[in-house]
Amino acid sequence: MFAWWGRIVYRYRFIVIGVMVALCLGGGIFGLSLGKHVTQSGFYDDGSQSVKASVLGDQTYGRDRTSHVVATFTAPQGKTVDDPAWSALIKNQLNKLKTDHPDQVLGWVGYLAAPNSTDPVVKGMATEDKKHTFVSIPLKGDDDDSILTNYKTVAPALQKLDGGRVELAGLQPVAAGLTGTIETDQRRMEVLALPLVAVVLFLVFGGVIAACLPAIVGGLAIAGALGIMRFIAIFGPVHFFAQPVVTMIGLGIAVDYGLFVVSRFREEIAEGYDSEVAVRRTMMTAGRTVTFSAVLIAVSAASMLVFPQGFLKSLTYATIAAVMLS
Repeated sequence: MFAWWGRIVYRYRFIVIGVMVALCLGGGIFGLSLGKHVTQSGFYDDGSQSVKASVLGDQTYGRDRTSHVVATFTAPQGKTVDDPAWSALIKNQLNKLKTDHPDQVLGWVGYLAAPNSTDPVVKGMATEDKKHTFVSIPLKGDDDDSILTNYKTVAPALQKLDGGRVELAGLQPVAAGLTGTIETDQRRMEVLALPLVAVVLFLVFGGVIAACLPAIVGGLAIAGALGIMRFIAIFGPVHFFAQPVVTMIGLGIAVDYGLFVVSRFREEIAEGYDSEVAVRRTMMTAGRTVTFSAVLIAVSAASMLVFPQGFLKSLTYATIAAVMLS
């Protein structure tokens, strides 16, 4: 089979290359919008008793939103949070935040809203020396994704509170920071890794074409796999962890497989075979190894599909797509 495959690939080499490059690049263009269609949910089994109890609790008592955003304020030098002018300024800014973003912000609660309250919870929202205080800013949204989207909408306004001296904590700033860092690091890796890999391979092979081929295959595999994940997102949720998995596994596996094939092909050429025979013999040896390796990895990864958590399914799809395209 692999000898036949090698003959077909060589005979129609320009068609094969053109079709695969077009499909992978098309998939990459289609997958550019994947980041807008990924989800933050999927860590829990929706059919478990704990999740059902949580949903019932939210329906009965309302969703707990107090930890969405926690804004910490520090009084100016020589003043306390009870200072009338400073306190009025912060309250006006918080009220304006709610007025300017009625679709995202539910309101705000904290010591500044009721400084004379005897409620121990309210009193505990300011330090004993009254130098620091915090407010809770609940956001609108019925699921994790919509709440995070609302936070990203109001984040610039939140960061300008108290002249930019506010410190933000809570679930949504942490989630936004995590996803933002992953996205930034992923882009940096894609931009830096491929050229560095090409340089290393040039030192290994001593030729530009042989060095660039594995890197090109890695880039095409990543692009095509992102397109596949975007297609999957049309029919079901795809976790945002799937994106870095595609890049990490796609690049690593593609370069590895590329090394096998290129090295074997160069050995066959060195033995005196012409290109057609070298391609066929390469497919019969390195091609067989790469194919069975990819199938074994895909089958092994598919075992994660037995778990009910959505993010594990997304990682499985990402792994299979990246490996099989490589």
